[in-house]
Amino acid sequence: MNHMDKVCRLSGLELTEEFSILKKRPDIRLTVRNPYYFTDEGMTDGSGRLDNTLLAGLITGTLVIKKSERKVSE
Repeated sequence: MNHMDKVCRLSGLELTEEFSILKKRPDIRLTVRNPYYFTDEGMTDGSGRLDNTLLAGLITGTLVIKKSERKVSE
């Protein structure tokens, strides 16, 4: 099991399962480009680029995950 497997398990997601990131608090000024998904390397944005900048917000609970209905094909 790698680190991203652990992140997925804690988040209740599977690798390559598409999700959106939502702001939990209205005082957070942040533009979120959705959707995202996790790979073995890290969090990837909708264009396939690695973007782990929001992971701290997910870990601390200032941002939350909303699952999508589909999985991204590998």
